[in-house]
Amino acid sequence: MTQPMPEPQDLAAAPSHGKRDTLTPAEHPARARIRLVWGRATMEAEAQITPAGLLAIGGMVGAILLAVAPIVRAAGEARRRS
Repeated sequence: MTQPMPEPQDLAAAPSHGKRDTLTPAEHPARARIRLVWGRATMEAEAQITPAGLLAIGGMVGAILLAVAPIVRAAGEARRRS
């Protein structure tokens, strides 16, 4: 069973184990919340990510986009051959 993600202020107050006690702005996670209500239906979502996480996601998206072009070209060439 997974434990809930700690709130950002909890991260700063957690035991440091020999490390500094506060997060720098570059390490502080960004948070986003949204609540959509449509009639009786309600949807709530919350996300939390660090700047390093955003860079990792950007790198993965870039790699996927670079990989798509050769796949599409190969599919087009195979279609023309048949």
